[in-house]
Amino acid sequence: MAKGRSISKISKELETLVDKMKKKAKEYAEADGVKKQKITAELKSLTSDKKMLEKELESAVAELDKDAQLQIDEIRKIIRDIIREEISRIK
Repeated sequence: MAKGRSISKISKELETLVDKMKKKAKEYAEADGVKKQKITAELKSLTSDKKMLEKELESAVAELDKDAQLQIDEIRKIIRDIIREEISRIK
C-alpha cells in the first residue's frame, strides 16, 4: 500500500482489478481441468489484491473524514472566540 494515494487513484485501480476478475470468472466457467486450476490460483491472488485495495481505500476515506473533522473543530473554535470577543466588547 502506497501512502498518500488519492481516493480516485485507488478506486480506479480497484475498478480495473474487479473488471479483470470478472473476465477471469468467465474464463473459469468455460475452462476445465488444469486450466481451471490455474485460473482458480489467479483468482485467489486477485482476491488478495482486491482486499488490500479495499483496505487502502477505506483507510484513505477515513483519513479524509478525519481531516474534515479537524477543520470543523477549528472553525468552531474560531467562531467561539469571535463570539466571546463580541460579548466582552458589549459588556
